[in-house]
Amino acid sequence: MRPFYIKQVRFLLACILCAGFCSLTIESAKANEYTIARVKQYQGPLDPGDTLQKVLKIELEVGTGGTGTPTFDSLTLVLKGVPQIAAIRLFTTDTGITFATPRMLDSVNSPTDTVVFSGFIDTNMALGKYYYWVTVDIVTDSFTVGTIVDAAYYSGSYSPNTPDFTNTQKDPWGFRFTGRNYKIGAGNQYTNLDSAAKAIADFDYDGDSLILMQITSNYDSIENAPIEFYNHSGPAYITIRPENNLPVYTYGNPGSGMPLISFDQAQKIILDGRSGGTGTDRNWSIINVDTSQGNVISFKNNSSNNSLKFLSIEGETSTNYNGLIRIGTDGSTNGVGNDSIIISNSYIGDIKIGGTASLPGIGIMCKGTNGKKNSGIIIDNNHFVDIFNMSSNIPTASILITDESEDISIINNHMFQDTSRYPQLINSSAFIYFDANSGGGHIIAGNYLGGSDTACTGSPYNISGNAKFSGIFFSQNNTGSPSRISGNQIANIIDSTTYNNTKYPLTGIKIAGSNSFTVG
Repeated sequence: MRPFYIKQVRFLLACILCAGFCSLTIESAKANEYTIARVKQYQGPLDPGDTLQKVLKIELEVGTGGTGTPTFDSLTLVLKGVPQIAAIRLFTTDTGITFATPRMLDSVNSPTDTVVFSGFIDTNMALGKYYYWVTVDIVTDSFTVGTIVDAAYYSGSYSPNTPDFTNTQKDPWGFRFTGRNYKIGAGNQYTNLDSAAKAIADFDYDGDSLILMQITSNYDSIENAPIEFYNHSGPAYITIRPENNLPVYTYGNPGSGMPLISFDQAQKIILDGRSGGTGTDRNWSIINVDTSQGNVISFKNNSSNNSLKFLSIEGETSTNYNGLIRIGTDGSTNGVGNDSIIISNSYIGDIKIGGTASLPGIGIMCKGTNGKKNSGIIIDNNHFVDIFNMSSNIPTASILITDESEDISIINNHMFQDTSRYPQLINSSAFIYFDANSGGGHIIAGNYLGGSDTACTGSPYNISGNAKFSGIFFSQNNTGSPSRISGNQIANIIDSTTYNNTKYPLTGIKIAGSNSFTVG
């Protein structure tokens, strides 16, 4: 019986070895191929002597199938602005999605209009996405401001197959640009504000010198709305303003409930309404012609270090805590608050020409969510005009500060009524209204509340209806650092409400909260 046992063991071992060998043979016979390709265009300014400035990112995806191992061994590009290019290079980061650890495949000095990268064989064996980057070095001595520098994909050499470019543009819209002064208007670098905003989302540049975008006389006031500033964090500030001696109007209807202009993860952007950036005139009007719930301008998701100044911000939104300007979050778990926003020297109010009989209900609304505070907001020397609409059972206010807000400065503003339309109060309201849980560390100083013109002058501010009204109101449950209220003038107001639950239907400053205050 023993020989039979030995033979049986040998037979089983042979089967195991065969199974393993067969498995390895089958696995090694499998092959992959290129499936999808994508091309991304980078944008932004170029300075003299810049190096390794990204122009294109090419993504090659490897999937199952094919008859061999995917390889990539040449790339041909068509260039613009070649006199400004000292060298152009091709890198890969293999499966790394960022340009953190690049490996250079080829470079060409002083390229011509068509450049070919070759002399490399890059193997992409595993399933997944592989990333290639085209960068340029910029000349120093012969640098010329105002030149478009661009690279367009023309062809590549691949094995065993060419990836599918069907669902991507081989030459996506966009370009790099020598210098930091752009123009907005037909025939310029950007046709309108919408295209400038889209470009800024793809900016990738070095250096913190100011980037200037000036709106020209060729600008078409009717915008592609909504206009979305997205994904800019610097290092430079970008100022957008009208050219010298030029009034500008930006109109748009972004659709019900949508802002005309939104800042989403967009930082260091300044909208300056002064022509040429000097003087004190408001030469830029931004008007949301949708009269439902949409803001004129909104900030969300860490849109910090932005400024609005010397603008005329006009609209008629009145419901659901929507201000003409809204500083908030998107409500998702990924959203964060917004810090260090300055709103100054601007008109914030009803549509001056056209519009409907409705008035806006809230001028500026600042609302965070739990753990996503808005802080360091400065609202300085603005004119809040005809902010009074009680179309819903929500406070009407020139400024409404609500959940998770801290260190808000409201200083030197003028809030008045320049209309013969006086909607009725149906809910407790105020010029400056701090709702429950609106935090602490606030400063409310030097404001003028009342009248029909600046500094509480002109005819009286009229209030009617059946609810109470305050100049400045703090609700309950406001915690945090002490807040200061000082030097405000509340005057030239006529209250004819029928509110009679208490004997104080009109109060100058009302504090219902438990936080500490300095009032004087």
